[in-house]
Amino acid sequence: MSEVNDIDAALSDKELLHAIRHQLKKGPSQVSLRGETHAPLSAAACDWITLLVHTQIPVHVHLDGHLETRGLALALLADQTTFSPGTTIGKTACWSPLLAVLAHRRLGPGGTRQLLLTDDPASVLNTYGLLNTSALANTDLKSALHAATELPFDEALAFASWLPSGPSQP
Repeated sequence: MSEVNDIDAALSDKELLHAIRHQLKKGPSQVSLRGETHAPLSAAACDWITLLVHTQIPVHVHLDGHLETRGLALALLADQTTFSPGTTIGKTACWSPLLAVLAHRRLGPGGTRQLLLTDDPASVLNTYGLLNTSALANTDLKSALHAATELPFDEALAFASWLPSGPSQP
């Protein structure tokens, strides 16, 4: 595995897609994004969102400053999300159809409603175990969750039975 370098989360959609692809080609142990993300989500974000949804290695995101829709999207995509002290989330950050689709995939319908209607998105992320956690930075758990999302239940269960149990070693 190669060294992990942080990707600047504030890049344009096209640059972010290129940087993520470049990092994945190096064979890292994780994808790591860092920075302030005050941008909205646009149609061009669909490419890097899809790439991160389907990556089989852990995604770590560390966000700071003032976040808008893109920052929330990255938090929903990550296996491990951390916020710097003083990080704020804009009042309209949840008002995006793209974010609603992504939230539904990650939080289910109830969690999506909570996220879209809240004045405190960070509390919803925390409630669903998406903020300041590292448990899902385990490749085997990520594979099992990906299987549970993509496969019929019985196939996902059979797949998960082949994965090792317990914390993986770094």
